[in-house]
Amino acid sequence: MSENIRFFKIVEALKEQNLLTDYVQLAQILETNKAGISDIKKGRKKLSIETLRSMKKSYPQISIEYIVMGDGDMFVTPISHAVQEDVISDSPIIDKLFVTIEKKDAKIEELLKENARLEERLRLVEHDTDFGDSAETPASTESSLLQNIPVTSAGARLKE
Repeated sequence: MSENIRFFKIVEALKEQNLLTDYVQLAQILETNKAGISDIKKGRKKLSIETLRSMKKSYPQISIEYIVMGDGDMFVTPISHAVQEDVISDSPIIDKLFVTIEKKDAKIEELLKENARLEERLRLVEHDTDFGDSAETPASTESSLLQNIPVTSAGARLKE
């Protein structure tokens, strides 16, 4: 397979990823016109170093080695997972962010539990009002019942 064919396989992959719209955009990136792109695609013109350089500047994830030699993948991964994990574990700022996220997760968990307790309490209060005086409106009954029951901030009833 020639360099030109591999080049256009990458172009098509970029189009599939919505990173490139059409050959007009490609022509702008490569500082040529649509006819120049057509010449490369049809094999009438070989890829130049300038063409490859312009493409790599615009799309650093493409593999020049794949285009020129046919080796490897079409796209390169900028950082391997092992190196990335080292960077993450060595960064004190990232460590602080993880601690902050864990604290926020714990707070969210606590608030969700409190919300569940309050919803249950409201359900019980609404259930109790169904048996009460039907002359009162539900809104006034709920608000008066909620005001008369001493509770902690977590929703537990206080001893009288």
